[in-house]
Amino acid sequence: MYLLNLSLIAVSVMVIQSIYISQILNMREALIEKNSMLDNLARTDELTGLNNRRAIMEFINLPIEKTGKYSVIMADIDDFKKINDTYGHDQGDKVLVSLSEIFRENVRNSDIVCRWGGEEILVILMKCGLKDAQKIAEKIRNAINSACVTQAGDSPS
Repeated sequence: MYLLNLSLIAVSVMVIQSIYISQILNMREALIEKNSMLDNLARTDELTGLNNRRAIMEFINLPIEKTGKYSVIMADIDDFKKINDTYGHDQGDKVLVSLSEIFRENVRNSDIVCRWGGEEILVILMKCGLKDAQKIAEKIRNAINSACVTQAGDSPS
């Protein structure tokens, strides 16, 4: 009888232990997923969905041996304060979102687009020399000009 009771206790302990281990593994997996989500939130601009300054600074601080050579484009929206003052911050936000999309659409998948500051956008062009960077910058500028011309007749909403 003593051995039967001891066996039942041992089996019960093993069952409870496996339940706890399973729960610990599930919580660990959930924690890893939540940490990944928080990490993404910490590196993404909420308004535009672009990388933020923190994300880009981490990249810039990596040794060149890890990143390879790259070129940088820095863009600033002229008279952005005037847009906010004239049409309101909601309209200014729409402008930022639209411009962010234009930048995303006109760079390669390997490039990194970042909202550097309020109305500043920084692009890192991976494995890209000066001449190619100038071509990409011109492509972006033309796309922005085309979008501005197309929307010039539209009234702000």
